[in-house]
Amino acid sequence: MAVMRPIAIGSLLPDENDPDYFAGMFNREPHGLSARELEDLLIGMFREGLLLAWRLRQHYVMPGPNTVMPSPEEIGDALTLGAPPTGPHRTRARLFYGLSPLGAERWEALAVPDWQDYVESAEGDSSYGDRYSIERTSINPSHLADFVQRDVELYRIADPATVHRRRLRVWRATYWKSFAPAYRVRYLLWPEAELQAQGASMTCYDDLWHLEGRRRPTWYADYISKQRME
Repeated sequence: MAVMRPIAIGSLLPDENDPDYFAGMFNREPHGLSARELEDLLIGMFREGLLLAWRLRQHYVMPGPNTVMPSPEEIGDALTLGAPPTGPHRTRARLFYGLSPLGAERWEALAVPDWQDYVESAEGDSSYGDRYSIERTSINPSHLADFVQRDVELYRIADPATVHRRRLRVWRATYWKSFAPAYRVRYLLWPEAELQAQGASMTCYDDLWHLEGRRRPTWYADYISKQRME
């Protein structure tokens, strides 16, 4: 679950008051583990050297080299705290976990990801007032061309005059894996008023390629089953 970036340990327990949160955050159904089972599983994976831990204040950050080795009590406390709040309420560091080099190697062996199918997408403000920029990166330039064609011609949300392509010498695709070379494309969306007038759909960003995709949607179940058998 922490393939692309570290995840707060407290986010791993589904919220009974918000059953859709887990599926929305992790793009899969809840794992079905109790708090105690999850705690034991995490403790075992840390002991095996499959996981690393950081104390961070927010989601969606690339971790630094200052890892920590959490005690079983810290792991239990982190699960009890739940998911970290967002916005201005980020007042304390939470315990985040991610893959170690050994864990990343194990994940790739289980999930068999096709990195050729992976496209990283980022949306952000631009210097053009009410227009937003889209930036996509991949080791497969043909996938980037497909996205540009889709957004320009099919969904008609992107301005073809703003498309800019470049080749990257090195791309840090995740916090534990890099590729060389890679390719990046960047373009601007039409102003929001024009998009609404055209009836253009912004839901197209929900169908990005996922590493596990159609191949192994529940790869982690193999590991959980193995631990339960042992």
